[in-house]
Amino acid sequence: MNTDNSRLVTELKNSKKENYRIIDELTKTVQSLKLTRSDVTSLNEEINSFKAQVDSMSEQFQSKDSLLIQLKDKMIQQISKNGQLEQEILTAKIELKAGNDIFEEIKGRFEV
Repeated sequence: MNTDNSRLVTELKNSKKENYRIIDELTKTVQSLKLTRSDVTSLNEEINSFKAQVDSMSEQFQSKDSLLIQLKDKMIQQISKNGQLEQEILTAKIELKAGNDIFEEIKGRFEV
């Protein structure tokens, strides 16, 4: 019985040591998980901040894209007006040339 008791006491001591080791390991793991949760929370906050920045930039992009489309439309209208003005200038030059030709012809008749 003494031998059995001695063996059981030794086993109990070893079991206690193993239990303390496991408890210590679990405590460290729990602390690590707390840090990890904190890190995850921090990362989630950063992600939300980045999402807000992306949303803001997206709105700015859409606004600038809309402005660019408006400016493109105005440029097309201006090019069309320029073409019309060039046509009017060409017509005016032709009419002026014709008027000058008529004037020269009339002038030539009176110079004789």
